[in-house]
Amino acid sequence: MNLESTVRSVSNPHYNQSGGPGIETVPVSKDGYEIISSLTLYVPERINIDRILSRHPPNFHYHRDYFVYILHLITAIPSRKRDILEKNQGYTPINRKFLQRRLHDYKRYIEYLKSVGLVEERSYYKPNESSMGLKITAYYDSTIVPVTITKWTLIKSIVYLHKNYNVEITEALTYLREWFSHGIEVDYEGGVEYLNELYQQEVNNPEVENEMLRYNSRLLPLLKLKNREYSFYVDSTGHRLHTNITQMMSGLRKFVTYEGKKLCAIDIKNSQLYLAIVLLDDELFSNNNIASKLINPILLSNPNYPIMVVDFIRNIKNEPDVMLFKEWVSSGLFYEKFGEKLVERGILENLPNQELREAAKEITFSSIYSPNTSVAYNQAIQLFKAIFPNVYEVFKLIKRGRNNHPTLSVCLQRFEAELVLHKACSIISEERPDVFLLTLHDSIITTEDNVEYVKAVLYNVLRTNLGVLPHLKIERWE
Repeated sequence: MNLESTVRSVSNPHYNQSGGPGIETVPVSKDGYEIISSLTLYVPERINIDRILSRHPPNFHYHRDYFVYILHLITAIPSRKRDILEKNQGYTPINRKFLQRRLHDYKRYIEYLKSVGLVEERSYYKPNESSMGLKITAYYDSTIVPVTITKWTLIKSIVYLHKNYNVEITEALTYLREWFSHGIEVDYEGGVEYLNELYQQEVNNPEVENEMLRYNSRLLPLLKLKNREYSFYVDSTGHRLHTNITQMMSGLRKFVTYEGKKLCAIDIKNSQLYLAIVLLDDELFSNNNIASKLINPILLSNPNYPIMVVDFIRNIKNEPDVMLFKEWVSSGLFYEKFGEKLVERGILENLPNQELREAAKEITFSSIYSPNTSVAYNQAIQLFKAIFPNVYEVFKLIKRGRNNHPTLSVCLQRFEAELVLHKACSIISEERPDVFLLTLHDSIITTEDNVEYVKAVLYNVLRTNLGVLPHLKIERWE
């Protein structure tokens, strides 16, 4: 987001690198926040909100910036959460409680947008939560363009308040954020051409819907990078670092360079399974302080925790299925080998190699991360349990209780962040502060000339902390 402040707060997850005068002239509000004079949001180009408000004045006291903000969310949310594009029939779900924190009278604003034909609404109902779904109407659905807002209370709420991010961890990663201040370049025209071609393909594909929303949600991170509107924050749940790069679709990464140099990603193959090895050895579990990364309230409330978990892991760590799991993971071919078993059992057809791998990967994740009750009716999960009975029981223990199944994925994300961000990247930054670094969750991105060094550091960190050799792959962004 384009924050035209005169200085960038360390705790501010969205900032504009173009900067301003100097620290001496920074205006500060009465409640201690650095005042930002304007903020750039994005709405469809066919919507001229000022003209519409002039022609059709609302019958309530309003501020035009709130209309802009609601329209912006329709694209911004699926831009960050891409799975939304495959759900909800093109309606962007917006949590009512979240919206009310920033706009108490939000219902009136939405009713107005509906009355003048800018948006359509559909309601969603979920346990303990209700969300609305909004979409731009067909007439106004068009490519997004920047629109400036100036209302300070709204800007303050967007930038500083009600954020699901960890300020302390974000501040600890300044050595990574500094790389956004210079050298990053984006071939915007090339990226737009790529998106235009993809858009035409989807328009001509009868199985694809909501093509413009897809286009805009992909365009938004590219626009922000072009305009030097950087995002940089660590979420409070999995402690993952989120930036413009993590929000960008994979096909656009080749248009990002550093000082004209091509970028490469050093990726941990089968990363979630590889990291799960820490849960299958009591010494690794203790040495990496995994107990602090588990959020299951049933486990945390047990007076014997974490001893009970450590003892359970100690008893199974040398079982044949545990050793087989580690062997498959270390080889980097877990999904291929599990795919063969799925074909043998008739659960999957004998698909081409890449298709079989992707199908096996999806089933593996379902076997690991689904609620424990899913095994009762899912053949594929039953097969995973049959091949890896003790591995399955460890995961089951960690996910114990209703609605506690996210505990496992959160734990592995926090462990991933610790190894990649706070160990590997920290070592590189201290040893070689000249080495360009970005991260993409389980990957470290650098320039071609530094790939071998970065790869060696990441390899040693993983081997030291997990005791099993990792399988790393290099992806050249081209």
